[in-house]
Amino acid sequence: MKILLHGCQIGYSHYLKEAIKQACFKKIPVEWAMILYSNAGTLLKECEDILGAEHCLYLQRKLNDYMAMEKIDLASLKTFSASLFECAFTSKVFPGHNDLQSESREYQLKLISGTHKIYKEFLLKVKPDFVFFPIIESYDSIILYHLCRELNIEPVVYDHGRNLGVSFFTDSMYQGLPRYVHRITLSEEVRKKAADFIMTFRSNPTAPSLTLGSFPPPEDVINIPYLRRGPVKRACQFIIKRLQALGGLITGHKIAGEPHLTDSYTIMHLIRIQLIPWTKKFRKLRRSRERRYADLCQISELPDKFIYYPLQYGPETSLNTPSPFFIDQLRAIDLILNFMPADHYLVVKEHPSTEGTRSENFYKELKRRSSVLMADTMMKNNEIIKESALTISVTGTACLEAFLFGKPSLHIGKAFFSEWIYRFDSFYGFRALINDAIKSGKVEMDKIVDMVGRIFTIGDNLSIFSPMDPYVQYEFLMNKSNINKFLDMLMK
Repeated sequence: MKILLHGCQIGYSHYLKEAIKQACFKKIPVEWAMILYSNAGTLLKECEDILGAEHCLYLQRKLNDYMAMEKIDLASLKTFSASLFECAFTSKVFPGHNDLQSESREYQLKLISGTHKIYKEFLLKVKPDFVFFPIIESYDSIILYHLCRELNIEPVVYDHGRNLGVSFFTDSMYQGLPRYVHRITLSEEVRKKAADFIMTFRSNPTAPSLTLGSFPPPEDVINIPYLRRGPVKRACQFIIKRLQALGGLITGHKIAGEPHLTDSYTIMHLIRIQLIPWTKKFRKLRRSRERRYADLCQISELPDKFIYYPLQYGPETSLNTPSPFFIDQLRAIDLILNFMPADHYLVVKEHPSTEGTRSENFYKELKRRSSVLMADTMMKNNEIIKESALTISVTGTACLEAFLFGKPSLHIGKAFFSEWIYRFDSFYGFRALINDAIKSGKVEMDKIVDMVGRIFTIGDNLSIFSPMDPYVQYEFLMNKSNINKFLDMLMK
């Protein structure tokens, strides 16, 4: 069996490299290969020593050659099943980010066609049976995923079960469930476990947790100094890389550094994400700006009839990848307003993690729309859901929470639980769909148990995130127990 691992970021690449080392130690009968997207200078030699140079691809090195020599060749994309828009506009665009969308259209086309060509040649050479994706959030991962479909290679994608406290693998980049999930017969034990979870959630709603499982003992943690650098060291190394790249541009040698790295950070953004507590304090100072636009401050002030639309955190993979068209959430709000019943309000509330970051013009635009009422950020999400006639989101977790409460909910996009709730399919049938969802009133307990039970059956308390993510605790990810669980689930 041959498995290709997609090292989409340097942190994920280190995690996957450790998984390969552990798999070799356990003598798991797999022929491994690996793609390194960026920053491979610190990792490439080690991966080549483990796997052999022919089983490793460093994308940025290949891109430097392609972008310097090749012309745009869209003919090579004839059998490609994604759109160029989908590849370019899933970028996480926020202040301090150098994204693909800000480049010229010629550059976008050339980068996408070049990456497609490089990846296709590597897949045809390595011939993997499976390609594993720890996350799909950049243009290159979307290209690789659709190449799997084109070449009949099975994609395996990690997905986080949000409030349910488990993770699972799927073959869908849109966070859908794996195909086999409906062939499972739920035992009475699993049904009881699911029912108990639902009742516990209703009495004490829990928020999604990025890290799952218990805290590992110190001897279980894999210490990689590169991943545990402090903000000062990271900033210094970042500046050195930028100076090297600038020197290459001045002398005409564009291969210096990684000039074709998309979605790269600026020094200010690196500082901001490394100083999370201070960043949060600064955002709270700006919260008063947004609260000026609130129409509702108490649950008792909610109207008798309303649809609830909680704004999603963004930019974020759960929104950008499945539904790039609705990254601008005003599009989603206008879609709802155009088809919702005239005797209902649309209550909109900002996501707590986004307060202080969204443009003030966004709130001014909302205030101009009839039927929209803005709820104060401090109002409790679950209390609003309980009072609503319907909860609508693009791909947000609020719809899962509504479902667990037995309240109707509707997704405009898609997530792993979307097939159990109402889902937008076309403009022409959307008015009837909203009305049907409102009239349904409640969700039957058996339906909720069925969804939760199936997720529990295929899932486990496995965490796969970048160990360099400041929001995730390093020890929960980079430990032998977690990596062994990853290998066991992957083989299963």
